[in-house]
Amino acid sequence: MIRGIFQRCNRNHLRNLSQVCRHCRLYSSEEVEQLGLTMSKLTAVNSSNSPLIERYNTKGFTISGNRVYGSVALLPKAYFHWKITRPSEITPESFALFHIVKPRLELLILGTGARIVPVHSDVRNFLKSRGIALEVQDTHNACAAFHYLMDEGRLAGAALIPPDHL
Repeated sequence: MIRGIFQRCNRNHLRNLSQVCRHCRLYSSEEVEQLGLTMSKLTAVNSSNSPLIERYNTKGFTISGNRVYGSVALLPKAYFHWKITRPSEITPESFALFHIVKPRLELLILGTGARIVPVHSDVRNFLKSRGIALEVQDTHNACAAFHYLMDEGRLAGAALIPPDHL
């Protein structure tokens, strides 16, 4: 069971994710667990900033000054540790988080490591059926694309796998 997951709602109320704030939708621990997330906490960023990917290496990412080991899932105002370790593990269920967030994302950038690895058509169809476009890139370019989209104020997310070599 996942415990101690917190988020600041859009009214700046700190809530445990097993509680519901009357101002915004937060998810229960069971819902988060069903999404297949393996994080100890949801990390929300300052409401005026999106997560900033400062650097990455073969072990993970530094996002807004915080070290995340392994893969990461980024939203416009928060990020999670993502339990996918290589592109071959990606399934439609891997992206469940991205279609339940509100407001709905319009684009998802997938960084597949040191090189571009195509995803199965089931994954594309899953996201397409939920109105989310998918862009697959190597992680280096996916980081740059995510920053560009955040600067434009777009509703985009990113799922990034660290490269196996630099």
